[in-house]
Amino acid sequence: MFSSRIMFFFIIFAVLLACLQGAEAYWRMSCSLIQTGRLDPIVSPGVASAHVHKVSGASNFGLVNTYDDLISSECTSCEIQDDKSIYWNPRGSASTETS
Repeated sequence: MFSSRIMFFFIIFAVLLACLQGAEAYWRMSCSLIQTGRLDPIVSPGVASAHVHKVSGASNFGLVNTYDDLISSECTSCEIQDDKSIYWNPRGSASTETS
């Protein structure tokens, strides 16, 4: 029981400390854009997504992706040519997109 109280207070302290300190982090990757589209193989595998993404990385990006699909890509938009991963981030709502 004593150790669970210490753990509880430690967690509360860690959360409060994290809230008090600001985070100034970013992630930079040297990849160019390969497409913008309604594809999200994690949230909406096999169908068009409800939202739009900007996509970078391996050329075999599609509605459904496997490791074998990506690793067999002929090219990548990333600076490191052996990087056959896919990177995508939301661009906005598909209903508000004009392109």
